Amino acid sequence: MANNADQIQYGKDIAVRLTDYSASNALPAVTVAWDGTWGGTWTAPGYTSGGLHVTTDVTRTGIEVDQEFDPVALVATARSATMNTNLSQLDMSVVQDATGQGTLSTLAATTAARGYDQLDINSTINETGIAVGFDIKGRDAEPIRVFGPRGFPNAGMQLDFERGSTTGVLTPLSVQLTPSPGHSNLVLRIQDIKPVAAA
Repeated sequence: MANNADQIQYGKDIAVRLTDYSASNALPAVTVAWDGTWGGTWTAPGYTSGGLHVTTDVTRTGIEVDQEFDPVALVATARSATMNTNLSQLDMSVVQDATGQGTLSTLAATTAARGYDQLDINSTINETGIAVGFDIKGRDAEPIRVFGPRGFPNAGMQLDFERGSTTGVLTPLSVQLTPSPGHSNLVLRIQDIKPVAAA
C-alpha cells in the first residue's frame, strides 16, 4: 500500500447513535452526511468524553504434540468485540441505554409544577440488547461509520459528581457485541464512505 496521509484519521468530529435492538436497524444510506439523521429509532446521546473505541480480539488455543516444543496448530476458540465511549450528558434515557438497567418514568413539567425524568434501578435488565453506531467525519469530510447491530451493555453504572471535575459527570458505555440473528449473524460493520468521483 502506498503512503497516503489522507487515510490518517483524527479530529473531534465524532458522534454516537443508540437504539434498541431490532432486525430492521441499519446504517443510514451513503447519501446521509456525517452527523446527519440516521432515521428509524436511532437517537443521538450528545457529547462524549475520551473518544470512541472499537476493539476485537481472537483467542487461540495451541494444539500440542509430544514431538514438538511449539504448537502444531492454533485453533480459534473465542472472539470478543466491543464498542466503548463515555457519554457526557446526564440524561436518564441515556443512562438507561448505557447501563441496560432500570425502568424509566417521566412526568412532564407544566406552567404550574415541576416535572421529572426518573430511572428506577430495579430487577429490570435489558435482555434483548441495543444497537450502537459511531459516526466519524473523515479527512475527506465523508463519514466513517461503525455499526454494532446487537450488543449488551456491560459497564454497569458509575456516576461521579465531583467538585472541580474537568470532565463532568460521565456515563460509561461499554457494549459487548454478539451475532445479530436479524442481520445474518453480523457482529460488527465498519463502513468508509467515499466521495463522488470526479467527472
